[in-house]
Amino acid sequence: MVVTTSARAFAQLVAVVLLTSCTQVAVNDVPAHTAARAAHKHRQIFGFTGSEQTFTVPYNVSDVTVVATGGAGGPTYSYYGGSGGLGARVKATIPVTPGETLAVFVGGAGGDSSFYDGGFNGGGTSRGYGGGGASDIRQGGTALDDRVLVAGGGGGAGLNNYGTYGLGGAGGAARGAPGSDGLSKYGYVTAGQGGTGGNQNKGGKGGEGGGCPRYCRYYGSSGSPGSLGEGGAGGTAFADYGGGGGSGYYGGGGGGGGCGYCGDTGSITATGGGGGGGGSSYVEKNAARVKEKRGDAARGDGTIVISW
Repeated sequence: MVVTTSARAFAQLVAVVLLTSCTQVAVNDVPAHTAARAAHKHRQIFGFTGSEQTFTVPYNVSDVTVVATGGAGGPTYSYYGGSGGLGARVKATIPVTPGETLAVFVGGAGGDSSFYDGGFNGGGTSRGYGGGGASDIRQGGTALDDRVLVAGGGGGAGLNNYGTYGLGGAGGAARGAPGSDGLSKYGYVTAGQGGTGGNQNKGGKGGEGGGCPRYCRYYGSSGSPGSLGEGGAGGTAFADYGGGGGSGYYGGGGGGGGCGYCGDTGSITATGGGGGGGGSSYVEKNAARVKEKRGDAARGDGTIVISW
C-alpha cells in the first residue's frame, strides 16, 4: 500500500496530539509536595551570632519565605529543669525587591553572654534568669520600626534560692504567655508574681514583688514592664529574683522578686521569684501564607531560614 503525502501529514498530526496529551498528563501527575519543593530551590540558614546579619535578595526574586524561631528564656539547660519559656515559631512569605538587603537578627537564649543576661535582641535582664531574644527580619532599614516579621522570645524563670521559682512564659503568637508566680513555704509570705506577655499594642506588665505582713527585712521589687522590642527586667530581692521578660514585637513583663529574711525571728524563709512573660510575634500585613505558633521553638538560641 502506498501512503500519500496527505496521509503522512495526518499521521504526524495524530502523533503530535498524542504526545502533547501524554506530556500534559505527566505534568498534572506530579505530586503536590514535589512541586512545592521545586518552588524553593534555594535556602539560607542564619544561626545565632550575637550581631546583625544580612541577606541580599537574588536577581529575579520577588518574594521569599521566612521561618523564624525566637530564643528561649533561661535557664536553657536540662539539669536546671528547663524552666524558661520557649520561643515562638513564625512562617510567612514576604514581598521583596531584587537586589535589596534585608537585616537579619537571630535572638539568643536568656543568659548567653553571662549567666544572668537577657538574650541578644531584646531579652529582659535579670539577676535570676534572663528572657529570650526575639528573631526578626527588617526591611528598608535596621530600626525596630523596620521589622516585617518577628518571632517572640520566651520569658526567663525566677530564681529559686530558698523558695520555688516561677516558670517563664512562652513567646508568641499575637500575645506571649504569662510567667507563673513563685511559691512560698509559708502561707503568710507572698512570692514574686509572674509578668504578663506582650501583645500587638503594648508590652506586658511586670509582676509584683513578694513580701509578708509580720516581718520582712527584704521585700521583693516588682518586675519592669516590657516595651517595643524589649523584655522587662526581673525584680530584685534578697535571694530570689524575678525572671526577665522575653523580647518580641512588644516584650513580656519581668517577674517580681521574692522576699528574704521573713518571719518573726528574721530567719531566712525567702520566697521564689516570678517568671517573666513571653514576647509577642508579628508579621506585616502584606505577607502571605502566615503561620504562627506560640512556644514551638527548640530550647536554646533562635534561628531564621530564608527560602526562595
